[in-house]
Amino acid sequence: MMDGTRDMNIPDKKTEIMKGEIDSLIDCSCANETREKLQIFHTEMLGAEVVLHDAAVRVFCVDCGNESISIPYLEGLIAAVAMLRIKEPTKLFSKDIRFLRKAAEMKAVTLAGKLEVTPETISRWENDKAPMSAAAEKLFRLTMAEVFEDLAPCVDYSPGDILDMNVRACMSVDRSLILNLELVKCLKLNKPMNVYSLTEQEAA
Repeated sequence: MMDGTRDMNIPDKKTEIMKGEIDSLIDCSCANETREKLQIFHTEMLGAEVVLHDAAVRVFCVDCGNESISIPYLEGLIAAVAMLRIKEPTKLFSKDIRFLRKAAEMKAVTLAGKLEVTPETISRWENDKAPMSAAAEKLFRLTMAEVFEDLAPCVDYSPGDILDMNVRACMSVDRSLILNLELVKCLKLNKPMNVYSLTEQEAA
């Protein structure tokens, strides 16, 4: 097993990520791939450094030399990171608001209705043209949590945590959010499902 550290940018919308299986990302027709699970894989999502343990897979084409990284159950990873970011009492940046809305596959007009604002207000928030008020941000976090919590059952969450939250203005330079995650199986409605969870060391 290889201790690989690579970078990959996760898309800010759910296109081709609604998959429970590992899918090859290699753009070739050689059909001669080798796969190697990586002990460690680093990426960035929602302003957090995400460290995957024994989850990401390096896919390499023996014939043409192309290679890429596949992540199993990417939908669940996005949900777990989203829930952990929602719980983090650091003010959401415009790109975070946009990422969460698109990952939730929610149209701006739909979100505007839930938050009782105009679609133009959503656009201003997402393009850093106007700040989101503390009350609106809490309601936004609660709305997003309703979308993602079922896909991230290993993330401990209570709506009261959001209601009682004192949102910090910004994350300090020396305190970046680092999330160590692993892929585990859990039972949901008596059926096993793959989910991402904080590693035991991180949870402690």
